[in-house]
Amino acid sequence: MSNNPGVNASGGASGDRGVNAWYVRLGTDSRPGRFRTCCYIGGQHPDATLHLTPEAAGDISGAVLLWESSFDDKGRVCVRINKDFAPNCPPLWFVSVPGRSSEPVPIHNLVAFDTSHVAPDTIIDDPEFLFLKVGNDQQVAAIQWGKDTGTVHQLFVQKDRRRSDVGTHLIYVASAFHQTHGWPGRLHSDGKRTVLGQEFAISLLHGQRIENLSELAPPMDPAQ
Repeated sequence: MSNNPGVNASGGASGDRGVNAWYVRLGTDSRPGRFRTCCYIGGQHPDATLHLTPEAAGDISGAVLLWESSFDDKGRVCVRINKDFAPNCPPLWFVSVPGRSSEPVPIHNLVAFDTSHVAPDTIIDDPEFLFLKVGNDQQVAAIQWGKDTGTVHQLFVQKDRRRSDVGTHLIYVASAFHQTHGWPGRLHSDGKRTVLGQEFAISLLHGQRIENLSELAPPMDPAQ
């Protein structure tokens, strides 16, 4: 894969506030409500456009593939990210953790690990994770967002893994997971962020999905 000449993969866009990212469904899974999906970036379509078939997307020869989701032989979601857009990120696998029923709005979490227990790019569920000899303290990063809104509530990367594209990679995986399950909307940020979150947000390609900072949230790092 190679970058579109109008895109700076290190975190900027040429001539606009953000780079359009749009989705193409490649087919359904045996489980209802799940779809193999690709995300492309480029000016061929408005941002966040969802095409229900490849034919509906038309000519995509000038677009750049950002990520692609698929399913392995166990039915687990797998997400392959274009390495050009998170070049320093190590191989990661993920745990899908639904929000608690007591929470007022439906949320979802993905937790990232870099051990060898699971094939890279694979997303397992929480029950499968419980059988692995992996501790929660081994997590590399985590993201939480609204299933019905696409609003990212939290994104945390361990201190020793920051500045290594882990956060960018995780956002793309979460976006792929969201679209693969046919949930409404697209991942985006509201105006509430930590100082680190603000620094991260302004580095992202898709600036049109980032609301201006309106509320400074407290740091997520544990108190020393």
